[in-house]
Amino acid sequence: MKINIEPVIIALKNFRPDRLIRNPVMFVTEIALIMSIYLLIFSGQYGLPVSPRYIYFYTAVIILLFLTVFFSNIAESLSEGKSKAITDSLKKIRQKTIAHVIEGSTIRDVPSEELRTGMIVLVNKNGPP
Repeated sequence: MKINIEPVIIALKNFRPDRLIRNPVMFVTEIALIMSIYLLIFSGQYGLPVSPRYIYFYTAVIILLFLTVFFSNIAESLSEGKSKAITDSLKKIRQKTIAHVIEGSTIRDVPSEELRTGMIVLVNKNGPP
């Protein structure tokens, strides 16, 4: 079984606040994560209890906040990857449309990508002439 770590890398890159601000809920969760880390490091300066029981609690909160943002980013990167794959597959199965261009008294078949402004095109509801 091959493990794809690309979504994990993308999820970690998406921890940047400028990317998370697109999702306000995850942005606020990340701010809470940063504040929790800060309070854990400087808990003594703010009069917070620093016994091992409280340190375990603070650490658990930090882990849960981190995992919330992390899995949200993974879900977003996976859905973006799937939608890109679907778009690419739809582009591959796109049929080429042939246009019937009138040049003088002749009708020439031209791929629709080659149509230019000023060309006269024959349109027939029953198909090709």
